[in-house]
Amino acid sequence: EAEAALAKFANVLSLPTSAASSFACTATAALPMFGGSEVTILPTWTKKGGFDISARLPEEMTGQMPPEQVAMMEDMVASQFQQAFRYTFVSLASTAKAYHVSHKETKRGLRVELLPVTGDGVDWERLLCYFDDRGLVTSMTGIPRVDPNDPSAAMLAGTEVEAEFKY
Repeated sequence: EAEAALAKFANVLSLPTSAASSFACTATAALPMFGGSEVTILPTWTKKGGFDISARLPEEMTGQMPPEQVAMMEDMVASQFQQAFRYTFVSLASTAKAYHVSHKETKRGLRVELLPVTGDGVDWERLLCYFDDRGLVTSMTGIPRVDPNDPSAAMLAGTEVEAEFKY
């Protein structure tokens, strides 16, 4: 039944949806390496240019560094989140068979949880999505699978990514 729900919402389980020509959002993340300060993450996607991401450090940090160090740190953070966010821009419906899928109706809407069947070939350690009565994703919380051999990405291991969507 949960797989049928995923199939029904396949178009909206891809960010952006297949009908979109571009997508942009703003996210914040409290990063331990910056003392828990919130960093702003700016993922974008266009049909022509593909996926890109940039980052902005909090003002309390940028005021204490020379501009070239700020640029270097922002590039480093963007590179780390590039690894994590790239899974967000893959159709979840296309990889759903690699997960145990469960769902439940809640006051927030349809709650769909995905847990890997095995550790192979999955993009998420855990993913939880809520859908509204129109079938649109309203929130997504997950722990992306990162490449432990990539030092930049390994720093994000276990990091929970939360996204709220407004239409």
